[in-house]
This record gives sequence, C-alpha cells and structure tokens, in this order.
Amino acid sequence: MVNTEKLPFLASGHPYGSYSPIPRPRMKIHSINADGLEVTAVDCGPVDITFENGCGDSFNPPQCVIFCILSGIVSAVHEGHGVEADAGTLVAAVGSAAFSFRALTASRLLVFRVPGETMDRMTTARRGIFRVVRSPHKSQAGSLLFPLLGTLATEIWNVDGELSPGLEQTVYFLGMSTAEIVCTEMRDRHPAGSVSLLIDVKETIERQLGSPGVSPAALAAEHHISVRQLHRLFESTGESVMQYIKRRRLESFARDLADADLRHRKISELAAVWGMPDAAMLSKDFRSAYGVPPREYRKTNCPD
Repeated sequence: MVNTEKLPFLASGHPYGSYSPIPRPRMKIHSINADGLEVTAVDCGPVDITFENGCGDSFNPPQCVIFCILSGIVSAVHEGHGVEADAGTLVAAVGSAAFSFRALTASRLLVFRVPGETMDRMTTARRGIFRVVRSPHKSQAGSLLFPLLGTLATEIWNVDGELSPGLEQTVYFLGMSTAEIVCTEMRDRHPAGSVSLLIDVKETIERQLGSPGVSPAALAAEHHISVRQLHRLFESTGESVMQYIKRRRLESFARDLADADLRHRKISELAAVWGMPDAAMLSKDFRSAYGVPPREYRKTNCPD
C-alpha cells in the first residue's frame, strides 16, 4: 500500500504554512539546518511524498532542491517534468514549486535545499528547472563525496537541536559540494552532450507513457532532431526507442497490478492508463517480460 505525505521544508525564518506530519509505517524523516542550508534525511518504504517549497518570491529567489538517492528507486516530479532514478543519482530542481516523489521500493534519500542567494552559481539546464545527474559517484569528486553523504544520512538521526559550529560547517560543505557536482555536470554535459539529450528524451517519454501517440517521429520533432539521430541516441543503451517505451509501460503497469490501492480497477483499465489498450498484444508482451499473464501476476503480488 502506498502512503501519501505532504511535508514542508522546516527552514527557520520562512513561513511554510501549518502542517503536522502523521506518523506512518515505513516512514522516517528528519531535517536539520546548516547555515541556511536545509538537509533532510528520508528512510521509507513505498510512499508518495511532496516537499512544499514556498520561498520563490522577490525577497527569496528560487531555490535549488537536490535529491541524493542513496538506495532504492524513486520516481520524481517537478512542475510537470518527471524521471525515474535509482541509487547513485542526483535529481536537482530549480524553482519555488512543490517537488514530489514516489519511492517505488524501500529507499533512503538525502535532500538539500540550497539557499536562493547561491543560485547565481547554478548553470541552468535547457528548461532551467529540472536536471538529472546519473552516476555522479563515478567522478573523482563524487567518489569521495558519496560515502560521506551516506554517513551523513545515517548520523543525521542522532542530531537533536542545533549543530555545533564545527559540525554545521562540515554539513554545509557537504551540501555545497553536492551542488557543485550538479553545476559541473550541467556545464560539461549540456546542451551539446548526447547524454543530456538522451536524459531529456527519456524524461519526455516518462511524461507521455500513457499516450498511445508517443512515437519516434513525435519525440524527434519535440526535441528538434531527426528520427535517425533519435535512434542513434538509444544505440548505446542496448534498446531501441520503442523497446524502451514498451519496457517502461510494462514496468508501470506491473507496479499498478501490485498496488493494493488499485485492486478495484480492472486490468484493462490499468493497461489503458499506460497506453496499452490492445488486450491480446498486452497479454503477449507481459507474459514475455514477466513469465505469467497479468491476471496471474496480480494474484501473486496483490492477493485478495
């Protein structure tokens, strides 16, 4: 069962409205402040969480929120843009809108809210509000930083009250170093890098999975490239464009089949949500991917 939470960042000096988190099973969250840098540790099972980020006005410039996925798989959404990310990924969003994510598995995250006054250091992406950095731990800086982030996520639960000056400086340094990795990746890989373009295309696919009209031609047109260029982008992934779309649709459909909250929905309805209205083709593709037909998969993973 997927729980839903709505949690404000708890930065001092900024009103976020009133909200009292209700304890839920498989959910633990704690925030600390280090010289204006908000740091939140999250340990949870499958759950939907929205972080309210209400400081984007003329007095408080838009902030950068960086999610460090330390373990698990997370589907993140910000201002209509979404992406699925796994462990070792940074997801950065610039702006004042709420940032939500669905933890698809048991997950651990470390979330940094970078103060607005540091935003002049951030190199914006093409849309300027949403960026994904895959495998930053493979870089020289990231290989040193990520083990420290894991330690911080563990130790943050032991912090009660204000940080000592020395510890506050250390936490601030870790947060700013994470932001710097995001900045460097943006500069090095955008806009010309094929890696960034592939990420953009995949983000578009995620937003349009439920549309039967998503196709290589439509995707190429939206990203102002040729269909041939689009196919070349996917060559390095080992999947064609349509194979990737089919896999992501089946994965999303399978996740819904295992969701107790959707047990009342017909299988055909869930399939249609993900752009798969052809029952015969769905059964064939699903059996090929999961070894059993959808009805048996639901019975096994979401029993009555």
